[in-house]
Amino acid sequence: PPFELAYRSLAAAMSDLAAMGAQPFFFTLALTLPETNSKWLELFSAGLKALADQYQFPLLGGDTTRGPLTISIQVHGLLDKPGLKRSGAQVGDILAVSGTLGDAGAALDLLSKNASTLSLGESYLLNRYYKPSPRIELGEALLSCAHSCIDISDGLLAEASHISERSSVRLDIDSSKLPLSQALIDFKGREKAQALALSAGDDYELLFSIEE
Repeated sequence: PPFELAYRSLAAAMSDLAAMGAQPFFFTLALTLPETNSKWLELFSAGLKALADQYQFPLLGGDTTRGPLTISIQVHGLLDKPGLKRSGAQVGDILAVSGTLGDAGAALDLLSKNASTLSLGESYLLNRYYKPSPRIELGEALLSCAHSCIDISDGLLAEASHISERSSVRLDIDSSKLPLSQALIDFKGREKAQALALSAGDDYELLFSIEE
């Protein structure tokens, strides 16, 4: 749906700002559409505005063209000190995440399901997919204490490997301690939920290392 598409697109881009501890400043949008559709554009614009207004994050410009649907969002943020990076993790650090993992990955099985037939737990999972929460406030707070940080767009294991490589440290992950939502456990069972938490992407939570 266009509202959710816009919201999700902006949230995913903002997550990169959160991973650096940056304060959102402004964004631009390049939008390619196969044809003019005023109702679609109205809903798409409302989705952008719903998230942008939460962070006083203005759209300052961009471009529109005709062609296959393409959405390109460029976000700009501000930092008053060096930003968080993938490098910097130290031996003895704790590896932490900002929220539950695997929810968005499980939601892929629900995208074609009729909304009226969804359980509360399934609706929660879909909402986690359509409306990820960019962890802006946490990223800013981590500037003063985290040694490394990255957002989880491609799955926990993939993102953890980036920190490991850039920081030249080994990371040990105990899958039994992964934060899982009850909705995910109910929908997939604990074993499959853990697998999704490790490998599924699109949760846009922050993965960071911090002194014990």
